[in-house]
Amino acid sequence: MLKKNSKKVKYRSHTGKNIKALRKVKARRATVHYFRLLILALCLWLVGWAGYHGVIAGWGIYQDCRARYEEYAARRAEREKDWDKRFDGYYNILILGIGNGLETGVPAADTVVVASIDKETGKLVYIAIPRKTAVAVPMAGNETSRVTVPIGFQYSTGGISEIQKSVSELLGITIHQYVELDMETAVHAIDILGGIDLYVPEPMRYEDPRQELVISLDRGYRHFDGQETMRFLRYRGGELGDIGRVGRQQGFLRALCKKLTEPVTMLKLPGMISYLQRRLITNGELWDILELKDCFRQLGETEPETVLLPGMGRNDGKTNWQPDKIAIDKRMKELFPKAFAEGQPEGKDGGK
Repeated sequence: MLKKNSKKVKYRSHTGKNIKALRKVKARRATVHYFRLLILALCLWLVGWAGYHGVIAGWGIYQDCRARYEEYAARRAEREKDWDKRFDGYYNILILGIGNGLETGVPAADTVVVASIDKETGKLVYIAIPRKTAVAVPMAGNETSRVTVPIGFQYSTGGISEIQKSVSELLGITIHQYVELDMETAVHAIDILGGIDLYVPEPMRYEDPRQELVISLDRGYRHFDGQETMRFLRYRGGELGDIGRVGRQQGFLRALCKKLTEPVTMLKLPGMISYLQRRLITNGELWDILELKDCFRQLGETEPETVLLPGMGRNDGKTNWQPDKIAIDKRMKELFPKAFAEGQPEGKDGGK
């Protein structure tokens, strides 16, 4: 009997321990469950808090972007008053390269180029205008009389707006945007891209101590950094002088366009764009670039066309390139067929 009772006590003892252990397990599980619910509630609160403030911040950003766009739209509408609606299918950009002024004593536009992009096809056309192209402008203080001046030298008297007006009248097209950069900016931008490959058509030898300019290049293909590229572009020696320089500028623009479409260069573009945003003088804005986003994908599909302003050499002491207005009008009709197609209304207001 004693043995049986001892077994029952022992059994009951084990049962008690099991019950206590189960209670501890349940208590632990309840604690874990409680903390899980607490953490879940905390996460839901954080998500709600973040969502609420995210919506508030997003709404603020949206309102700010909308206000900025409305301001841009107002500025764009003001610019569009001077645009000929026939050229809505193109985006024409005037590009000026400003020299250091050591040669002439005043800053002047050493490079005058119109870059035109067909919005539908992405075709790119460069129209190079020699810096000493003769243009007639009103005399100071006498609007009825006109005087002939080199187009690049207008920069020292009226800035880029005067050159833009002269280029638009000379070509008979709308200039939608202008970009102005100096040599230092161009040098650094080319260095960011890793240099550029160019062909030197003839041996180039030139020295100008006043400008601290020394040019010594042999004929053939070469890889240039920014400084060497500027020497190549500034050279005016040879039989063609300034006109030969324009030809080299055209070759540079073709090489630059090819460089920009290379996959390796694409990785460097953000850095170059960030630099240029701080250095360029332009009336263009981010919204203008977004308008051309579809064109950029097509730029590498066709070779850019480079055109020298039709005219003839004639040195009168100040200018050395006389524009041929008839030939210019004919060439513009070839370059801008949609603008000059039959039935297109003429005038800045589209004929209204």
